[in-house]
Amino acid sequence: MSKQKRKKIKYINIVLTGLVSSLIVLSLTTYIMVKGVIKSLSTNSDIKEVEIVDTIKDYGYVLTENDTELFKRYYYELKELLEKKSGHEDFEENYTKLIVQLFVADFYDLNSKINKNDVGGVQFVYEPYRESFCSYASDITGIYYYVENNTYGNREQKLPIVEDVEIVSVNRTQFEHEEFKDDHAYVISVNIKYKEDLGYDKTVELILAHNNKKIEVVEMR
Repeated sequence: MSKQKRKKIKYINIVLTGLVSSLIVLSLTTYIMVKGVIKSLSTNSDIKEVEIVDTIKDYGYVLTENDTELFKRYYYELKELLEKKSGHEDFEENYTKLIVQLFVADFYDLNSKINKNDVGGVQFVYEPYRESFCSYASDITGIYYYVENNTYGNREQKLPIVEDVEIVSVNRTQFEHEEFKDDHAYVISVNIKYKEDLGYDKTVELILAHNNKKIEVVEMR
């Protein structure tokens, strides 16, 4: 075989090897990208439909099948209180305390959440703030950001479970925002008890303001 023919065959082999290598790399890259997109979609948008168990109609509060036993306890206490109307003594303060306990029990119990977009306590937040509140809770600085997807119930991640929310203090305050003002708002401090200490907030202070007949969380610190 002539030198020229041998060189030509060698060149063709190199080209074929290069093409095969490129195809393998391209296939692997495509697989990784597709896998990443699927994971991203399942984490961010694959939200399991949750059944509503009970509703407090005049206020719009709901209890779902995914809510914890602690949340259920506070919820039925709230329902009983609201059914007695606002005529009895200390109604508003007791109502406000239960809203705080429900909010904290739901927001900080990450173990009961499906994914990072399943933000707890939203129904107790001042309505115009809810969208921005969810974004705040699930962005890179929020506590929901690292919550792994549990749509199929196979999550192994260890997350906080709230066992109790203790009211520490209740005080009146004046709350003013560019959108509204409430001269009779509440500032409430609580202690949070977890099943296991994983380093999450153990104390929190909330400000609640009036929104028509409801009292809603307007600030958390």
